[in-house]
Amino acid sequence: MKTLISTLSVAALLAGAAPVLAAEPVELWRTTGFTAPESVSYDPGTDAFYVTNVNGDAEGAAGFITKLNRDGSIAEERFAEGFTRPLGTAIKDGTLWVATVNTIAKVDLSSGAVEQFSAPEGVGMLNGIDVGADGTVYATDTLNAAIYALQDGAVSLWLQDPALTGINGIEADGDRLIVVRMGDLSKGFANISPIGDAKQIDIATKAISDYGQPEIGIFDGVDMADGGVLAADYAGGKLVFIPENGAPEVLLDTGITSFADHHYYPEMDGLIVLPITMANEVVAYSWKQ
Repeated sequence: MKTLISTLSVAALLAGAAPVLAAEPVELWRTTGFTAPESVSYDPGTDAFYVTNVNGDAEGAAGFITKLNRDGSIAEERFAEGFTRPLGTAIKDGTLWVATVNTIAKVDLSSGAVEQFSAPEGVGMLNGIDVGADGTVYATDTLNAAIYALQDGAVSLWLQDPALTGINGIEADGDRLIVVRMGDLSKGFANISPIGDAKQIDIATKAISDYGQPEIGIFDGVDMADGGVLAADYAGGKLVFIPENGAPEVLLDTGITSFADHHYYPEMDGLIVLPITMANEVVAYSWKQ
């Protein structure tokens, strides 16, 4: 089910906001009916959004991908199937890349055909995913403070470091990777110590350094914005702008648990698409810097 917010309401809210960095994100539409949605990405070639459904209560490869129309309505509930707990997504050149628990999956958006590349033994949980400029696909391993890479049809360990403890969202930005962390998971997901922040990794040297000023949160998704990154605080139900220089700013604070792997499309009138996993919803916002 989709709820559409009127254009007049959006305009009124934008006009009435008192921006600091920019106006607070304004809700455009909200779609329900998913089964633990974790990530959503937009493909310009098909003019559609693709949402991972973890479907975690079912055994085996029960996860699936839902296709949404541009207005948020469901075009195809099960566009692609056969995934074991599909999590993060990234789209490049008509291909949807999906991080599952132990594979990197490739989905042809023109046909729905799926190919999966198995991670080596010892992987904990592949989670965030993005594609570098050279076509390398990077996926984070949240449980093992690591990043895996898919190159030439094979998945291998690319980097493992204690500085990446609780790593989740990842974004390729030229010659570096930007990542956000959930926190210390040594006592399990139910007892996360929120030490989340953003890091940057030089792709050539694999050197890790802080990105911006620390901001405590249990961060899930991350995407580039003008002058910084937009991070989703899973536990706090917040969208946080972390500038490369300057203090972080909370743009939206809902208090709703399970803000997951969002994406930001400034070229689409500042569109943010955000899955709320435990609510089984995907929400679209407009946010203009």
